[in-house]
Amino acid sequence: KCSGRTQYAGIRPSSLLALYNVIVGLASSALLPLLGAIVDHTSVRRLIGRISAIIYCATLFPMIFLSESTWLAVAILLIISAFVGWIHSGMSFAYLPEMSDDKEVLERLNTSFAVVQYGTDVVYIIVVVAIAAAMGWVDDSLATSRVAQSINFVATTTVWVYAWWGGLLGRRAAMSPFPEGDSLLTVGFKRLYKTCVRIYKNHRALASFYPAIAFSESATQALLVIGQTYSIELLQFSSAETGIFLLILLIFSSIGCYLSPLSLHLLSPIQS
Repeated sequence: KCSGRTQYAGIRPSSLLALYNVIVGLASSALLPLLGAIVDHTSVRRLIGRISAIIYCATLFPMIFLSESTWLAVAILLIISAFVGWIHSGMSFAYLPEMSDDKEVLERLNTSFAVVQYGTDVVYIIVVVAIAAAMGWVDDSLATSRVAQSINFVATTTVWVYAWWGGLLGRRAAMSPFPEGDSLLTVGFKRLYKTCVRIYKNHRALASFYPAIAFSESATQALLVIGQTYSIELLQFSSAETGIFLLILLIFSSIGCYLSPLSLHLLSPIQS
């Protein structure tokens, strides 16, 4: 808790996690149009993916050495890694539409990927909690954090090296020619503005649907962040208990991902 301090720069330690998510979310959102322009109009998708993977993994390693004297540096690295992680995700997800031209196949792939993602998180938490319990570190948050970060670094580095340098994610040409008179820094924002105007004028239902999706997704992410803070600060959960709490959330998230295609078919705007 910030070396015993009740506040740091006017911010309570319990509020740092929420503040971190706000900063990363705003910065990442502002960057998305630029990432889209890079994917659409350049052939450097794989290069940026590789660079972002290297930077991300490089920021993960020092976090293993979290302590009362290094927490501020680790917090800064956490913000950097999350920001770079969004860049990496943008470059990775750009490969997904190329896997099939059939929207039903893509729907199944998206569902499978989401289930695998949450399922991997479940396995990760189980392994961390099991190691902490076996070593007698259930009530030692610092030791548990170091174990978790060590596993995170090794697993992430291994998978990403195989993906980017093992031939899974190859080089891609530009998807469309670059518009004359535009720059890479502005073309994405201009296209976003034109799309928003077109939706507002011609598709009023979508003009309400997209903000609803954005707010619901934000609320879901905020629940996870606030839930962690609530369980630690007010309920005084140990590291193991917090891990079990997150484990329950992730298990039901996996079930929700698996059932989402059914709910979409039953409750989609087309069906209703």
